[in-house]
Amino acid sequence: MKLGQPVPLSNFSPERNSGSPFQQWRKGVELARGEIVWIAESDDYADPQFLELLVAALEAHPHAGLAYCRSLLVDDTNVVLRDSLAYTARLDPERWKHDFVNDGKAECARYLVRCNTIPNASAVLVRRQSLCRALDKADPFVVCGDWMIWASILLSCQVVYRAAALNFFRHHANAVRVSTQRALRLQEAMRIQLFLCRNVEVPADVLEVVRGEAGRRVVQAILGREGLDSISSRGRVCWIATRIYPQLWGRLLLQFFGFRPCAPLKPDGSAP
Repeated sequence: MKLGQPVPLSNFSPERNSGSPFQQWRKGVELARGEIVWIAESDDYADPQFLELLVAALEAHPHAGLAYCRSLLVDDTNVVLRDSLAYTARLDPERWKHDFVNDGKAECARYLVRCNTIPNASAVLVRRQSLCRALDKADPFVVCGDWMIWASILLSCQVVYRAAALNFFRHHANAVRVSTQRALRLQEAMRIQLFLCRNVEVPADVLEVVRGEAGRRVVQAILGREGLDSISSRGRVCWIATRIYPQLWGRLLLQFFGFRPCAPLKPDGSAP
């Protein structure tokens, strides 16, 4: 498209609220005609160079399924509240200060298995075909579907990151975070971690951290914390945690009660 040429636009208004933003993503992707898609959500906004730089990043790396940039959290008056670097610093305090390109599976195995390192969809440009293939993975999710989509895309594509803060994520002071959503977010996050543990080779040091987090979440479930105040939500968290960490119950027994569960006998019938 040449400079000054009108931008073709179309408008679609759903007849009813689907209850999931990812259904609207699907409709938008179906209507899109270009190779690259930008999910410009709600009232987030971007630097004028956002599209120029991220489109160039994807063009320079044809095997990349998505490109994203650093994001700033702003309030209703555009005052910066937080930098996405503060979120990723717990994984690596330096990595997201610099541009990088990485193999998608390697990115999943060391970073996305820990948390959603692409926390704002408005900061992402994604290839339309890659997004189409991954959207079905988000169907069972209400809160963390974007994390599942990024992970699914990166199982077969590279990722490109630009450290410039080109995206601004709006935070409303009156936003409500109910306990049921916290519980749902926790369950969905653990399901994605389990999915990645089954589909990529997670390094031993990272797997130990993920398993430790699973153990802490089981303790939270037992104590009814983090919105896990129903028996069903507690049970789901415990079930997923033991799939991530099969030896979890033995580890907890050892930690809290100081003894090990009975080990199975050796094939010859003797004690281990």
